[in-house]
Amino acid sequence: MNLIDRLLGCAYGQALGDAYGLSTEFQKHCEVASTYPDATQLIPFPNYVQTQHSARWIRGDWTDDTDQWLLLMETLSEHDGDVKIFVRKLNMWIRHGFPEFDDFGGLGLGVNVAKVKSTTIQMCQTTHFDPRCVASCVAVCLAIAYIIRSPDDDLESLIGRVQQETLTTVGDDLLPIYREEFLWYTSQDRTLNDLRLDDKKVIGYTFKCLAAGFYGLRSTRSFQETLNDLIRQGGDADTNGA
Repeated sequence: MNLIDRLLGCAYGQALGDAYGLSTEFQKHCEVASTYPDATQLIPFPNYVQTQHSARWIRGDWTDDTDQWLLLMETLSEHDGDVKIFVRKLNMWIRHGFPEFDDFGGLGLGVNVAKVKSTTIQMCQTTHFDPRCVASCVAVCLAIAYIIRSPDDDLESLIGRVQQETLTTVGDDLLPIYREEFLWYTSQDRTLNDLRLDDKKVIGYTFKCLAAGFYGLRSTRSFQETLNDLIRQGGDADTNGA
């Protein structure tokens, strides 16, 4: 697999995970199980059972998660990661969406590792300034960067490197309690049941989404099976899938 294939895999995987996850977004695990009782079968896509929430989109469409990701990719590829340009693009998207996709408005909000980290922090803080959000973004982007650069590396060694480098990068901005939380959520021992992704009191919590990403990274099941397992948990399923 060459570099372009790995880059396209990240791009398509992100968009498909978002679109597939929309099918169960904001549902509890038990609600998903009631709608799709046979856990041995994949949740159908794009012909899933629409909810009041998912019905706001055309079947098979992605959400604001991928829209904002596209804005980031445009800014990185066309303007060398200029944060001011990203802010302008974000503001335009909030008001108009992507007209070429028949949107009417937005629905929400690397060459080297040093550049990856600095750009990630700047882009993240444009919309999410909390150090936990910054840590999540840095961890995901470092994981992608290392996988693209060294796809044959031992996965757990790579993840361990990502964990330590993320904590070093955010430094004392991340309180000790949250440093422990970060390591807990990204641990190899975490299961989907541990993550309680459908807990409405903390739905959308950044470390839960981060953990979903690392669950997918470690999964030995197929891409579609892994996404199916993930979105069956409900909760903020589109973001977790992305």
